[in-house]
Amino acid sequence: MEGNRVKVKKADFVEVKKEKLLEHNWVLVKTERYEEPIYLRKLENNDYSAVLLHCQHKGCEVNPAADMLHCPCHGSEYTTTGKVVKGPSEKDLQQFMVQADGDYLYIQL
Repeated sequence: MEGNRVKVKKADFVEVKKEKLLEHNWVLVKTERYEEPIYLRKLENNDYSAVLLHCQHKGCEVNPAADMLHCPCHGSEYTTTGKVVKGPSEKDLQQFMVQADGDYLYIQL
């Protein structure tokens, strides 16, 4: 934490496994402010999206699943940027602004 923002290393999207570099397109970020993690996703053109994995329907923790986000409690589905595509939820996930510099990402809470 740095004030009202979370600092995340861009290197957290890279994992070394059996001497190979594996690039991930998302990471989960845990903060003291929220019970659920923040889903931080790398988009095209070095842009990033950050959404709180807290379902707007009944408050369950949403799970990343392939190229979507899924609520296990009642089946709501969201895009990877938090837009609702299937109910019962009628509200998008809470989004956060993400800024970047050379080595770090900053999620504004």
